Amino acid sequence: MFKLVAIDMDGTLLNSSHEISERNKEAIRRALEKGVKIVLCSGRTISNLLEFTRGLGLTGAEEYVVGHNGAAALRIIDENYVYENSLTGKEAKEIAKVCDSVDANYTIYTFHEAMTPRDNAHGRYEAELNSMNLKVCHPRVLGDEEKITKVLILDDEEVLDSYIGEIRKHFDDQYNLVRSMPVYLEIMRKEVNKMSGIMAVAKLHGIEESAIMAIGDAPNDLEMIEGAGLGVAMGNAHEIIREASDYITRTNDEDGVAYVLNRYLHLGMEENHAD
Repeated sequence: MFKLVAIDMDGTLLNSSHEISERNKEAIRRALEKGVKIVLCSGRTISNLLEFTRGLGLTGAEEYVVGHNGAAALRIIDENYVYENSLTGKEAKEIAKVCDSVDANYTIYTFHEAMTPRDNAHGRYEAELNSMNLKVCHPRVLGDEEKITKVLILDDEEVLDSYIGEIRKHFDDQYNLVRSMPVYLEIMRKEVNKMSGIMAVAKLHGIEESAIMAIGDAPNDLEMIEGAGLGVAMGNAHEIIREASDYITRTNDEDGVAYVLNRYLHLGMEENHAD
């Protein structure tokens, strides 16, 4: 029996309209009633994930979210961090120098705000998606010891393609670089990924990897798909995730999360026309 289910947000729990379907909500409610821990696990900020938790019934004393691609895990009821592994301001400024040298658009995220050296549509969209204030200023103002969750490079796909090799040449050995979407390159501490955040929560409750189900769609879900007892790829998942998964469910527009939860957790939900 699975004791913990880690669920990605964009492209997984959220449909193409960035909404959680009623069927997915019902499946999560039934899973919680069975005592299964449901952990939202995303590249989104912690504060943004908390906006979704109440509507999903994640209000118990030991419920958690994992944000910033695994750089932090937070207990929902008291909003205390149970795990964090962030970059420093000094490291972020070193990354920014290389980004500046290739004329990249990038945003630096702290736990509470986002900053970019120049206003750009990609940065504004991502900050708005995460309900974060976007401050236009150069990261040289950061203190060396300030906590940075990630540096997010955002550009049109072909533009990012033109300089990603230079970024990787400088940082592949030092940091964890994940191209989570064609227009995003995320830079985090080397050992940080979604699975590291999930396991921080799991260890608090004595849950082994074999009792974890992880559901995702994008390359930044790879470690949790590979590391969980059951790695589930969405029907709309990136090919690398499909290949690494143990099971492929329906797409995010076909209630794929509800489908796999019902199948493996025996939730007793009535089949719909897509099932």
